[in-house]
Amino acid sequence: MTGKASETMLNAKQTQAAHMMVSGKRSVEIAQVLGVSPVTICNWRKLHSFQVYRDKCLQELSSHQKRRAMGMVDCAVDALYEVLVAGSDRDRLSAAKTIFELNEWIKPKDK
Repeated sequence: MTGKASETMLNAKQTQAAHMMVSGKRSVEIAQVLGVSPVTICNWRKLHSFQVYRDKCLQELSSHQKRRAMGMVDCAVDALYEVLVAGSDRDRLSAAKTIFELNEWIKPKDK
């Protein structure tokens, strides 16, 4: 593969490298796992198609994390509610304060 053809499709190692980068692995680690030189990883990072694919992977990961966090909101609200109705006075006050701060009805104090 040469020229633009090499930048339109990534091979399996390149796609794996992009996923590993998005997951926080360093180039040296990626090169070792994939059995390539760190210079090869550096060259891949310069490819437009690699950059596009890596950015797409990053967006997908971010979207997944947001969906996962949104799925936990109901559980968190339920937990706060349980503390409000069954917790100690101190815990109930802390839960109420948390609710007010999250809704920006009061500003959190600087620590």
